[in-house]
Amino acid sequence: MLRHFWDVWAWPLQVFLLTRITLLGAAFLADIALPGPPEMAGRIEPTNLWLDVWARWDSGFYLHIATEGYYLYPDEPSAVAFFPLYPLLLKGVSGLVGNPVLAGVLLSHLSFALALMVFWKLCLQLLNDQASARRAILYLAIFPTSFYFSAVYTESLSLLWVLLAFYALHQRRWKWAALGAALASATRVTGILLAGVLLLEYLRASGVRGKWQWLLGLALAGLGGLGLLSYMAFLAIQFDDPLAFWSVQGSFSREIGGFIGEIRPLFEQNFLTGPISWNVLLDLLALAFGITGSLIAARRWGLSYALFGLLSLLIPFSSGTGSLSRYVLMVFPAFMVLGEAAERPWLDNLIRFVFPLLLGLLLAMHVNGIFVA
Repeated sequence: MLRHFWDVWAWPLQVFLLTRITLLGAAFLADIALPGPPEMAGRIEPTNLWLDVWARWDSGFYLHIATEGYYLYPDEPSAVAFFPLYPLLLKGVSGLVGNPVLAGVLLSHLSFALALMVFWKLCLQLLNDQASARRAILYLAIFPTSFYFSAVYTESLSLLWVLLAFYALHQRRWKWAALGAALASATRVTGILLAGVLLLEYLRASGVRGKWQWLLGLALAGLGGLGLLSYMAFLAIQFDDPLAFWSVQGSFSREIGGFIGEIRPLFEQNFLTGPISWNVLLDLLALAFGITGSLIAARRWGLSYALFGLLSLLIPFSSGTGSLSRYVLMVFPAFMVLGEAAERPWLDNLIRFVFPLLLGLLLAMHVNGIFVA
């Protein structure tokens, strides 16, 4: 039985173990060998540097929510910006292991392992051959910002729900797809996109033969949005503002200005009046990768894959380029496209060289308190 399990899941589990163990050692070495900025003196887990390296930046919000609960301070960065499912699970695991940071690291790693397994099954069904599927799995795990899958962040859990929803959609298992969408929308705001994908796929499969198909499709979409709706209800009761998660974005320097409104200042500030920031360049490259992959995915696997990928990037881009190199981790269709494109040996070799190189560099920066994404 174990032999059969390993035969089925060997590749995603091998990739998971190899990349995560390597990153664990690399993060520890980067922390002790490289001097961080002065503000790094206030560590979240100073008694265990193996854990502390995975608790940076937004991790503090998730850990605070799990241990102390939500708060809302006007005109200041507040915990309500972060959706509840990850910190809720973090709190549950913390009760078992007795350490919230350890709980977050375990939760993220387990979620990523499961996400790779689901992605493997989906790739085997959608891609031309097993070699392309193997490359797609590997490229996702060694992408330059893939260290966030190990950190106390929502990336791994969000990806798991997204992939479960799409896998269920591919199998036409509508209730399971709705469950995956609901869990995704309780984990981060872009998870609500799956409700629209669910409606689109159901109507396409049923042929839109009448009003009952529309009603059933809308009901499934409503179930898919239950995570977001539940969080909005909580915010309305607790803070009298069901959209508090949205209204506090300005305190995180994420004012909603629209796509066009962001392009002009982005161009002027980085290409006309001064040198381009490395963060902006990284985010723009990630945006180009995600958009290109999503557009190609539309031709290969349908409109739903493209819409999810595009909107997962364009919605956050409407408030700035910040963190797009992290958000692109959710755009799994782009990695499937890359897996197929890299059947050319030179491209495969280039990716296997460049991705880990950038991954190590960005990981070292993140560990030492330099904001990456």
